[in-house]
Amino acid sequence: MKILMIVPQPFFTPRGTPLSVYYRAKALSDLGHEIDLLTYPIGEDVDIERVNIIRSPRLPFVYDIRIGPSIVKLMLDIPLFLKALLLLHRNKYEIVHAHEEAVFFCLLLNRIFGTRYIYDMHSSLPQQLENFNFAKLKPLISIFEYLERLSIARASAIITICKELELQVEKFGFAGKNELIQNTLFSPIAFKNSPYNANLKNLINTAGKKVVLYAGTFEPYQGLEMYLESIGIVLRERKDLVFIFLGGTSEQVLEMRRKAEELGISDHVLFTGRLDVNPVREFIKEADVLVSPRLKGTNTPLKIYEYMASRVPIVATSLRTHTQELDGECAFLRDPNPHDFAGGILECLENEEEARRRATNAYECYSNKYGEEIYKQRLERVIGRVKT
Repeated sequence: MKILMIVPQPFFTPRGTPLSVYYRAKALSDLGHEIDLLTYPIGEDVDIERVNIIRSPRLPFVYDIRIGPSIVKLMLDIPLFLKALLLLHRNKYEIVHAHEEAVFFCLLLNRIFGTRYIYDMHSSLPQQLENFNFAKLKPLISIFEYLERLSIARASAIITICKELELQVEKFGFAGKNELIQNTLFSPIAFKNSPYNANLKNLINTAGKKVVLYAGTFEPYQGLEMYLESIGIVLRERKDLVFIFLGGTSEQVLEMRRKAEELGISDHVLFTGRLDVNPVREFIKEADVLVSPRLKGTNTPLKIYEYMASRVPIVATSLRTHTQELDGECAFLRDPNPHDFAGGILECLENEEEARRRATNAYECYSNKYGEEIYKQRLERVIGRVKT
């Protein structure tokens, strides 16, 4: 099938939604479909067979885009929509595969061209507004809630990435359209020219210490300030540790380093900044403990699936964002405060046999539920729904 995939993201950059988009496109290509992937003029080119990356026009002075809703993102969405309009006018597509707010485009595009669309629902868009401190804009949130319900109602098929979003679609009465496809990373990213540091092992010297590792973005909802406080508590008990943070913009890293210095823990903390996703995945497998101190949200972070596949023990906050996939048999779950989270890290380190058992359980859960073939089977079911 010929598919137009609309991606309102800087593709490719090493963060949640662009990673998810990469594997959607890769799996669809492996299944024999041809894809025009329309995205922002920001991001690195990747090499996927039968996937043609098309970029919307560049805006002056816009070279990067932060995570979450913003005026800049809205400005970028306008030329993205116009480019989608032009592509649909010129080409015959059987499906439009819309990620995130691009589904709002489809409410109009479907009326004009009659092309069926898939809604790839990475999060609840109204909830995103609340998570990124737009909670006071109640009228805007109400508009997004209405558009989200309408988009779900008119979609030919829906992909949700976690159980919480699946429940939301069921609540609206459209469970029959939905396919739950948890995010997973099943092959290295095929960069054309990677801009990130690919020699991670040479960059990081752990000096024989045990490694407690966080990988991901540095947005406030990730709970890194709380985590830094918990590190100070852990270090009162054990000094043989290094806490590594993989990710973050240069500005975010500077701010986190400042906070680490204020807490007196900077000798045990290492920030790498944004790195190539491929060596990061290898380093994750060599850590002693993996952490996810997230404080907000209900969708499962993509990093959790990568953590589960690594066979490394996991410590995470006991919130719905994690407990949809993790329980006490495959992770150390603790309340989202510094003392409890520090206790989870210490328990994981001090009970090695139990930590190995839970890590093995997490790996077996990942292998049985989220492997590459299962992922592709679910994606093919989505295409089948659109065909019928």
